[in-house]
Amino acid sequence: QVLKSRHFWRFAPLGFALIGGFMAVQSLWSSAWLIHVNGYSRSVAADHLAVMSIAMVAAYMLIGLLSTGLARRGISPIYLLSGGMTLSLLTLLLIITQAVDQHYLLWVAYGTFSSCGTLAYSQAAAGFPVSLSGRANSTLNLMVFLGAFSLQWGMGILIDGLRAAGQGSDLAHRNAFLVLFIIQLAAYLWLLIGGRTEKPVKSS
Repeated sequence: QVLKSRHFWRFAPLGFALIGGFMAVQSLWSSAWLIHVNGYSRSVAADHLAVMSIAMVAAYMLIGLLSTGLARRGISPIYLLSGGMTLSLLTLLLIITQAVDQHYLLWVAYGTFSSCGTLAYSQAAAGFPVSLSGRANSTLNLMVFLGAFSLQWGMGILIDGLRAAGQGSDLAHRNAFLVLFIIQLAAYLWLLIGGRTEKPVKSS
């Protein structure tokens, strides 16, 4: 029933590409980027990731409070989700293009805004009766981890292939991140398109 639901498939690509993609970046490719593109040592790269992780923990707590406050004013959490994903994509684009020379700030912002993806679970589950909400969340979680594994692995293959084709490590990482950005943008647009045919789910 979950897999046959149009509502579920509105959020599944977001779980796969944006939430899973962020997990792939956070767990592996962020440190590789900081080392191979920005030229930082491993210890400095670790400092960046530590600050980003602290920001994420704070963001998870604030997102819950903000989502509840907005819901009381009749504003669905879907708007906070889509807004957070918009800013996450924008921040990733700034990282890729190196348009801003404030790397600590960029990675903190990327982790903070990407944390809004956690709202996808409640929004996906809200489209099902209570008896199926747990299965909906579990299935979305499966999509997230499939995305994290596939994108982490796929980016590695792409980077190795680009380097074998003659690209430097810097350019290979940039192009791999750009491919990730395009995939995530497509998933985000799918979420927005789905919203045109489905009324936003209000929290209970």
